[in-house]
Amino acid sequence: MQTRRLSKLYLIDHSLTNIGGHHFDSARLLLQAASDMRLEPILATHRHLRDREGLPANLTILPLFSHTVYSRHSATTGKAPLPSDPLGSEPNSQNTSWWSRLSEKWTQWRQRQQAISFAAACREVFRQVPPAPGDQVFVPTLSEFDLVGLSEFLRTNGDSTPCEWHLQFHYPFLKGPVASYEAQSARHRAMRAHFAAVASRAGQVRWHFYAPTNGLVEQYASLGVVPFQLLEHPVDTTSEDPGTGKNSRLNETSAPLRVLCAGGLRADKGSPLLRELLKDLERDNFAAGAIQLWVQAKRPAKLKRIAGDHKFRTLDPSGELPPNDARLVHVPHPLPTDAYARLLRRADVGLLAYDPNVYSVRCSGVLVELLAAGKPVVVPEDTWLTEELKSAGDPAPGLIASGAAGFAASLREMARQRSEFQQRAQSAALNYARRHSAKRVIEQLLSSSRVKAAA
Repeated sequence: MQTRRLSKLYLIDHSLTNIGGHHFDSARLLLQAASDMRLEPILATHRHLRDREGLPANLTILPLFSHTVYSRHSATTGKAPLPSDPLGSEPNSQNTSWWSRLSEKWTQWRQRQQAISFAAACREVFRQVPPAPGDQVFVPTLSEFDLVGLSEFLRTNGDSTPCEWHLQFHYPFLKGPVASYEAQSARHRAMRAHFAAVASRAGQVRWHFYAPTNGLVEQYASLGVVPFQLLEHPVDTTSEDPGTGKNSRLNETSAPLRVLCAGGLRADKGSPLLRELLKDLERDNFAAGAIQLWVQAKRPAKLKRIAGDHKFRTLDPSGELPPNDARLVHVPHPLPTDAYARLLRRADVGLLAYDPNVYSVRCSGVLVELLAAGKPVVVPEDTWLTEELKSAGDPAPGLIASGAAGFAASLREMARQRSEFQQRAQSAALNYARRHSAKRVIEQLLSSSRVKAAA
């Protein structure tokens, strides 16, 4: 009897450079879900990925890409003021000095080389593992600049790559709150022209476009070039069931409320506000010892710049918990997958004091992980995180705050009503985790292309 060929799922994440972090964890979950659904998973990554720890031993890994999505040439993930298409018609220079024109030519050359490099890496992926009709390609994190390189590959190799393409955009091209969009009409026109140009260059290709939040879907769909649909961030649903209460410490009333700031210290993730928050909490000695703040940072020195004279301990993720009298705790970042999962289990509350201008419509993987793990959270008002918290359960498994004083007051309230908020979070967690399962993501990709996995 002839064995039926399994359809392949090519997961192309050119920003996957090492073990740990959201790029790795999402890839690991999606590849396992694809394998469980009898798809053959293929992983293409940045060339710096060398470690296979945490990935299936028999997985085909192709470390071929030279640049990540966080390119300085991108208008959404980098520093470019407007989208650029180095493979399209050359723009008219507005510079008059020879030095400025030379610098501009140099930038355009670098942009062109990066776009060509992306196309060449795609070409090599499919040379090493040839595709067949019914195969799927998922690029979970793409920028408008990456789309230039991809469209060039599809222009030259689309006929020989009979796949369904699934492309997800995580970053907004319009900045700040929705009310500020009208003032960015020039940016909107430039992005619409950019998408139209690269879509035209790609030719006849079966591709599907996604974003992880409704706000991002609406923003990209407003371009009117290609339809976008919601594809939610995947989380691990195979660990302890948050709905059973195994993750909680409801009876540890003598221990402080362990408040976790996960994901690393960055300005957009609230590092400036954290300095003021610490000052506010110091006024009452962290509510007389009822609150213990855990902060993930790459190095202790990074936390020191914010903590000032405030002493802190460094947590050993695989060791003992900090003593109850500790007020501030440094947690290394990033952590291996198992250590990060253990960190979420040991925390009581998630604190996400993010910049509302950055996270107006942008997704937070940390928030999704905390809610799926059954942890109550404190989030900033007027953001995607606000809407996600409200959608997670009724009553909501957390609080909404604004400013350092507001976040400090919310933590004090959480400490006073800890059992109530933990019970809310655990009641909501099971359905929330199912909504964000990796299997559901793969099912949606297959549904979009009307191709089912082999039975």
